[in-house]
Amino acid sequence: MNAIWQVHSDATPLLDETEAGVLGVTRADPYLVWAVLTRFADLGGPPPGFVPIAIETAQGTTARKLAETVQGKSGIWMSALYRHPAAGLENTRFCTAFVTAAFLDHLKTDLAGMIERFTLAMPVLAGEPPRSDPVPVTNQDKLAHAPRRHGAPKVVVVGACDDAIAFAHAHFYADAAGTDSRVRCFWNQDDPANDAQGLGYGREFLSADIHKRMNDARRDGVIDEEALYRDAGATALARGWTHGTATLDLAAGVDLRRPDLSAPNPNRAPDPPPELVAVQFRQPGRTVRDTSGLWLDAQALDALRYIIARTRDIAGDVSRAFINMSYGYFAGPHDGTSMLECAMDELSQTRACSITLPAGNSNLDRCHGTLSIAKDATEELRWRVLPECLTPSFVEIWLPDIGDSNIEVAVRPPGGGASAGIQPGSVAAWTLGSERLCTVVHLGRGARGKPPMILVALAPTMTRDPNRRPAPSGDWMIELKNANQNSDIEVQAWVQRNETPFGFPVRGRQSRFDDDAYVRFDKYTAPQDYDGPNPPSWIRREGTLSSIATGFQTCVVGGYRKQDLATAPYSSSGFDRAGKPPDRAGPDVAAVSDRSIIRKGVMAAGTRSGSALAFEGTSAAAPQILRKIAVSPPQGATFSTTPRQDTRNKATLQTITSAGVTEQGRKLDADERGRRVSQGNVGAGIVKTPPTDIEDR
Repeated sequence: MNAIWQVHSDATPLLDETEAGVLGVTRADPYLVWAVLTRFADLGGPPPGFVPIAIETAQGTTARKLAETVQGKSGIWMSALYRHPAAGLENTRFCTAFVTAAFLDHLKTDLAGMIERFTLAMPVLAGEPPRSDPVPVTNQDKLAHAPRRHGAPKVVVVGACDDAIAFAHAHFYADAAGTDSRVRCFWNQDDPANDAQGLGYGREFLSADIHKRMNDARRDGVIDEEALYRDAGATALARGWTHGTATLDLAAGVDLRRPDLSAPNPNRAPDPPPELVAVQFRQPGRTVRDTSGLWLDAQALDALRYIIARTRDIAGDVSRAFINMSYGYFAGPHDGTSMLECAMDELSQTRACSITLPAGNSNLDRCHGTLSIAKDATEELRWRVLPECLTPSFVEIWLPDIGDSNIEVAVRPPGGGASAGIQPGSVAAWTLGSERLCTVVHLGRGARGKPPMILVALAPTMTRDPNRRPAPSGDWMIELKNANQNSDIEVQAWVQRNETPFGFPVRGRQSRFDDDAYVRFDKYTAPQDYDGPNPPSWIRREGTLSSIATGFQTCVVGGYRKQDLATAPYSSSGFDRAGKPPDRAGPDVAAVSDRSIIRKGVMAAGTRSGSALAFEGTSAAAPQILRKIAVSPPQGATFSTTPRQDTRNKATLQTITSAGVTEQGRKLDADERGRRVSQGNVGAGIVKTPPTDIEDR
């Protein structure tokens, strides 16, 4: 049996009658269309109940008004974070909900005109069974009461959204004796108990709960952390290192059991360490961490709103939460119009929070391309998909937002059998029997961003399900024809992130673009990390900035090496040119992410008190900048504008002489000089951060 292409200007023939409603949605989410077309095969199968979505309400409708409108209705539920918003967030428009298919009917009746767009927020499961802990959508409670912090002259609250966070670690103690934790509120979204009051899913520990658990786990004056986390259901903390613990340590970790060695007088009383609010993201399963980012819109927005609400409970209604979220993804509009970026900008504009994000680590991954297509001409993308990949792969092709951009797309699998030209407004599927191995969604402007986007989604190239066929690995060719007779156009394409994170069983394998003209290595055989002028290939390092880090208000941090101040080769780049896209040239600043070319990473806490490991990447750089903003703000910082701008004001570009010699006397070639001072790579420059308590000095 051979696979065949089905191309329809109206995708209704590809759908059951009950599924066709997704096509009637204004600005439909291409990933929702893909999920429905493939019967949710890579998302755990057709959902039997409620699924999470992220929502932007229409102008004139607030998230609070929407939550009040849907209260008690079937097919949609919203948490107390939106029904009873924190002070200052009453007029915000971005929110989340859990919905069933009946939600689509509500959009035509009682919710008509109230919702601008919504995105699906289900994780990729890589063949794992879906979680069996449904969200209790009857919970109409308010959040549990969190006590106000009294007595401190200045209460600074640092928040973290990440995976497993060791909330009883010694670096988060409230005192040297370890009688309490500075983590005042901890929402474990991953806990299957789903009894968090007002939140709907996960489990919440407030300061009294954490204090009791720490004391109950004390044995001969020492906390038995293994027993504490086991009893708390924090199974993810069984590993010796977790991303969440390391980032929170770099953001606000303090070892109160020893003097502050960085202070001029080690015997002086240190400033009070910040209070902490932490959120642990909900993972698809115990051995899966989805890197596609499909789930992030809803969980991250809930997490940010929760941290703001708890910060204002702890420190007052005009307090500001300083939040680090060291997550990032490859594909997206990269113009600040994705759902999560708009939501973060909105929250930041209320001055309820300051958010720090990593620039990303994909500079060398060959996952971004720029194609200039002359009118009535055709250009081709070569997409190399690896074998034995248990997760789906995605390419997003973002078209210029010029109204009528008449682009036809055709896809040719390995071995031939290309599709016909897929016109704007069409959906296509490469079908083998009843399975859709490749889906192309070309519906124009959708829910994932403002410009039009073409989504190419490919099934896994290996499956452990004997009843499912894998897609072929190899070179998939994507042809783009500019059928616009009036002008040339430029399109941007990104391969979505799909690698397996450290510490998890291998499931995803990162696909990439490929081009014979791409220069991978420099003349010294080191990885070439800078495009340079007039690059020979359409594959570009520029524009690899994380797709959630191109907004207007967040502080985005790249990475550099401490020893020679060189930009880390993996640190993602912006566009470094005005107008393409118009919003962000690159990261705002860069912080240390490697100690030297040999000593990778910076030291950060492991999950057990007393342990430390090297933590590499811009995920390690971002929390150091947050620490400088929140714990030890730059001298003279008033935050009259934003901490992002104050941080940029304190950054310095590296000094390189006209002869190309660094401060250390090293001579650089033109490309390395350009990368070290490029706005697309280091923003306003580097920020020198002090060593952490466990850094070697």
